[in-house]
Amino acid sequence: MKKRLLSLILALCIIISFSPSTLSVNLPEVDVRTEGLTPAQPQEAPAEKPRDAGAERRTIYVSNEGTEEDDGATAETPTTLARATELANEGKKPVEIVVLGQVSVDTWTSPTVETTLRGGDENAELLFEYCSASDGAYNISLADALTIDDIKFNCNYTDYFFSRYYGTYTIVANGYPLVIASGVQYSYYTADTIVDGKTCSTSSCYVIGGGLDEDITGGTHVEIYTSLPLTYVYGGGVNGSVESNVYLHIENCGKIQHVCAGGYANKKDAKVNGNITLDFINSVTDNPIYGGGYARSSYSAEVTGSICINLSGLNNGFGRPIYGGGYGKNAPVVGNITFNISNTKMNNNAAAIYGGGYNSDVTGDIFIHIKENSLISEETVWGGGTGDSTITGGVTITVDDSSEVIGEIHAGGNEGADVIGDVSITVSGGPQSACPTIFATGKGEDEDNPAQVDGNVSITLHGSRANVYTLDKFGEVTSDHTVTIILDDTDKLSGAVRGDSKLDQHLYNYEKNTPTRTGNGASVIVKGDYTSTGIHGFPEVVIEDGGILREHLASGETLFDGVETVTIQEGGALDLLQSNEISGNFTCAGTLKMPAPISAEADICYLTAGGNVTVQEGAAYVPTKDNGAAEADYVKGDVFLKQGTVYTQPSAKVDFAVSEAGQAKEYFTDDRAVTDESDITHEWFVDQTQYVTIRPADITVYTGGNSYDGVTDENGQIVSGSGLPEAGYLLTVPEEINDMLEGPGQAVDLAGHLTFTYGAGETARAWDIQLYSDGATSTTAPVDGIARYIYRMESVKEGQDPVRLQFTDPETGEVKISDEFDVSAIEQNRIYSMTIYSGGVDQGLVQAVFKDIPEHSDETFIYPVKIEEGALTVRGATEEGVTAPVEDKADDVTGDAITAVAPADVTYYVNDSQVEITDKNAVHLLTDEVLDDQVLIDHISNEIIGPDTGIPNGDYLYEFQYLDLVDSSNGNAYVTLGDGQTIDLYWPVPDDADTSAPFYIVHFDALDRDYEGAADEQLKENPAEKLDGTLVTLNGKQYIKFATGSFSPFALVYQKESGGGDHGGGGGTTYYTLRYESNGGTKYKDERYRRNTLVKLDKEPVREGYTFTGWYADKALTEPIDDIRMTSNKTVYAGWERTGVPDRLNGDEHFAYIIGRDDGLVHPEAPITRAEVATIFFRLLTDEARDEYLTETSPFADVASDAWYATAVATMQAMGIVEGRSPSAFDPEAPITRGEFAAIAARFDSDPYHGDDRFTDISGHWAAEYINQAAVKGWVEGQPDGSFAPDRSISRAEAMTLVNRVLGRLPETADDLLDGMITWPDNPPGAWYYLAVQEATNSHDYGRKADTVHETWTGLQPVEDWTRYEQ
Repeated sequence: MKKRLLSLILALCIIISFSPSTLSVNLPEVDVRTEGLTPAQPQEAPAEKPRDAGAERRTIYVSNEGTEEDDGATAETPTTLARATELANEGKKPVEIVVLGQVSVDTWTSPTVETTLRGGDENAELLFEYCSASDGAYNISLADALTIDDIKFNCNYTDYFFSRYYGTYTIVANGYPLVIASGVQYSYYTADTIVDGKTCSTSSCYVIGGGLDEDITGGTHVEIYTSLPLTYVYGGGVNGSVESNVYLHIENCGKIQHVCAGGYANKKDAKVNGNITLDFINSVTDNPIYGGGYARSSYSAEVTGSICINLSGLNNGFGRPIYGGGYGKNAPVVGNITFNISNTKMNNNAAAIYGGGYNSDVTGDIFIHIKENSLISEETVWGGGTGDSTITGGVTITVDDSSEVIGEIHAGGNEGADVIGDVSITVSGGPQSACPTIFATGKGEDEDNPAQVDGNVSITLHGSRANVYTLDKFGEVTSDHTVTIILDDTDKLSGAVRGDSKLDQHLYNYEKNTPTRTGNGASVIVKGDYTSTGIHGFPEVVIEDGGILREHLASGETLFDGVETVTIQEGGALDLLQSNEISGNFTCAGTLKMPAPISAEADICYLTAGGNVTVQEGAAYVPTKDNGAAEADYVKGDVFLKQGTVYTQPSAKVDFAVSEAGQAKEYFTDDRAVTDESDITHEWFVDQTQYVTIRPADITVYTGGNSYDGVTDENGQIVSGSGLPEAGYLLTVPEEINDMLEGPGQAVDLAGHLTFTYGAGETARAWDIQLYSDGATSTTAPVDGIARYIYRMESVKEGQDPVRLQFTDPETGEVKISDEFDVSAIEQNRIYSMTIYSGGVDQGLVQAVFKDIPEHSDETFIYPVKIEEGALTVRGATEEGVTAPVEDKADDVTGDAITAVAPADVTYYVNDSQVEITDKNAVHLLTDEVLDDQVLIDHISNEIIGPDTGIPNGDYLYEFQYLDLVDSSNGNAYVTLGDGQTIDLYWPVPDDADTSAPFYIVHFDALDRDYEGAADEQLKENPAEKLDGTLVTLNGKQYIKFATGSFSPFALVYQKESGGGDHGGGGGTTYYTLRYESNGGTKYKDERYRRNTLVKLDKEPVREGYTFTGWYADKALTEPIDDIRMTSNKTVYAGWERTGVPDRLNGDEHFAYIIGRDDGLVHPEAPITRAEVATIFFRLLTDEARDEYLTETSPFADVASDAWYATAVATMQAMGIVEGRSPSAFDPEAPITRGEFAAIAARFDSDPYHGDDRFTDISGHWAAEYINQAAVKGWVEGQPDGSFAPDRSISRAEAMTLVNRVLGRLPETADDLLDGMITWPDNPPGAWYYLAVQEATNSHDYGRKADTVHETWTGLQPVEDWTRYEQ
């Protein structure tokens, strides 16, 4: 009955390890350690004997009318309860005793076999005589497992003059499993019922899991599902100790007066030496619940073991406190205490959760987890106990996925109860409409008896609202500790809270209602997107990378109230909605957002710092609008930041950056001294500069080939002075100059008005501008819509150097100067950024001087100059490429080359500009091979040939050519025709063509010269078109004539003279396919290369459990190769050898090196710390290696000698496997990075790495060599984009995966595992890390599979005990 659910809960809660009193709450509960006491392990009901599941169960009927002579085999022949017990004992098999009618029970000991006691008719009941546990008497005493169901309980009573008193009954389980099922009811009357004129009352009823006045050597197991009005329920014994685990499950019970999961000590000890699990589900109690014991005297009710309390389904009527510990000073707990609370409504003012006990101490850590639609009200959650109670250990309170949390959460205890240890409180996933209050302390009784937290307190708000106080009444955090409030990922709130005055939330560094009593050492750290109404009295606010602190505007309050310092780190942001002030320093390396003013004189908002302002690299100012939701335009003169102290300008001044939108409008930020405000000495403001911008006009040129007159000589060398086209420049002038020249609507020729100058005297230089060509017209830029001319820049002073350009290589970043820039085949198909070369000139000192402007002829206007970038596109041609003049009449068409014929009135322009080429004879037709004809063939076959697409179905051959126009006298600059103009092309008819069949021309207008690799997508957006062609004969030779106005790849589609031919054959360059067969390693796409290309085989695949040995030419892997020549389609094969386990690591024994955390989960996606990783590898050492280097002394000041990981860190450091983040700091609690983890793994291997970096983002990284070394071994893999992310933290699942690879612990499928292994609720079989986690968390024997890499489990083994190294 409900046993499947119960076994799950039991498994989750009973795996709770103890920890030392010094546990830091900032360190997650580390699953790789077993400090303190031995962790409790999952087990069956402690005292239950092995059962024969197939055993036949005997049924015996009993009644008050039964006789000793009857055997009770039928309902007609019932026997007595005593005789039935004897018969059951004699049979030695499970038995069912069926009660008929009323059966009196004075003192009954159940059979020594598993027994079910149930009613056999509607009148079945047990009539108890008076037996009280306080007198050492019982009604039912178990001698084996007992289940009671479908029966009523009744009691004898005594009548007095005005009342009727029902007696007490007692059930003692003696450590045997006891189940009181839901069918058990009662027939006696309870309090306030009047019968025969007498008021009824009930004394007491006891259910005891342990012994009564007797110790038991095992554990206890009690399950109660009845609505009986029970008085006392004990999971342990009454005046008797229990020497193993206690399990107490209470569900759907109407009302229980007292619940104590431990023992009750009055006349003798009632200790529990084991773990306790208490489930309290959908039930009610009139008194407090205790997870520990209850001590009424000097005798002990101590619990030495961990306690897990599961609360679920408690409703609004639940109104009593629940203590994790015990009652009384003699009922301490030595072990961790865990609460799991779900679907619980605790809005009764008397309801509360206490991590500790009542006047009872706890030595261990407290974990309180509230989740799943739970509601708490005033003063509901306390990390400590109450009264004379001390927690010596850490406290962790977690609230997540809760719909409402409207009450109070205290880090410490009540009525002066103390906590000695760190405290962590995290509220996440809600609430949003409600706002709980969180206190960083407990509540004391008075000034002489404060509630202390002697440790650091961390409060994290993660997607939730809350008001936070660092102090409560008479509560305090000791002076040598701090309070840190972390605001993390609350972006869900930003839209709901900003602007809604009802949804405020505050952080207070003082006692509630007493602002004069402030906390010490408190800080606020913003890690995510958080909106706050007010931060009051904190010494420090830090906004980290990725954090955004937003102001919630409500009731005239400001975000900062009494805050001293504010720091915005790089990547962080502060988003204010009004003016704010802090008393101390302001440091900014991130983004400051303030509402934009209507004008520089109105509605200005700014941040005032009473101390110093420090602006660091990365700082930016962004104005906002619409309640901070959107960016606004910058306003010239807007002051956004002020400083109160005397300003000393730093030696390296840093300005706030502006957004890209602001930069586009030439805004910038500046700072200045202020003398007219008594309390302000310096301010930062927005300004705007009018520049004249110079941008080299974009240019496209062709290079390569052997017939480029004016570009290369006969040896392929650049011809002096004509390597590149002459540069043209586009100018943008300030609006006021435009207005004077009346040029906003149309371009105005600036020549004669504008000169550029630099320096004075002998160093003076000047440059005039001239139109690029005579009769040029303006060009309208598609980006800004401004019409401009293109100009040449000419030196004014004789002997002055000409203006030169510099080009930045897109692949290497190398900068090349124009007169040193060889345009060769190496540079083909690249786009270079292009700007003016400074040549030693400080471009910031170059000025633009305007003169002789109409109506301002006597004025001179001077502006600073800004240089922008243009683009040089270099298109390559193959070595067979050729250029030929464009003819002016068809009679001149001869020979076997494609020829262009242009009409006399044709107009040519440079690079699609309005710069006309006046020397038409310089324009040539470039004819070249296409880069990849197969993609063109595929497109024609799939999209062009067909009944409805222009070319009918048939067998065709193809010729392909790339055609374009170039200016041979100006560096082979790309040439375009005037709008609507065309020229005729004449394509020679192939020798094998059937001239009686139609010819077709296909134009791939979407493709440029370097289309390779992107053609498919480009052709989807802009498919090729079929052009009309005509068969003509000129000078005795046949041509296909067609007209075009643009150029790119073209195809001639024709049929073979014989009438047939291979579909898709034809002319063009031959390409072959290179296929990579990785044999289980990294998969690579096929590659296509031109015939005879020599391909270097530089790919290095990765395969789990193997090391790559190189590429081979044959499948048998006998011919190693480094490169291959493409004379046909080729396949290369990857060679592998199994990666062995490093010598100093134990790859033979597969024991569990990870165990779950105290919440019963393994947390695969959580980060793993540096200390945890050091401990994992310490455990995985061979015994010889561990013994050789074993030490407890390390050079790290932050590794305490008594830390659980101290020996592991010291030993691994002595081996040279782990290093500190500085010579004296290990940073054990920090998450380990991917680079650090790879370094640890690689240091076990002695083979150095020689080669290029295997990932795109590790060049120059300190761990690059280690990462490469680990990658070669198949231990680590990169990201899908080719990067490694060396500084990103690694998850626990990733760590387990990598460790398993290093050790060769690799089950291949779930079928390789065994039933009965330890499983985890948060490691589902479908997760990518499922096999890795199971391998890491289960000790097992194994055998290798046929591939010698993967394994199959053959048996399970117990978990290794490492406590000898972790005390």
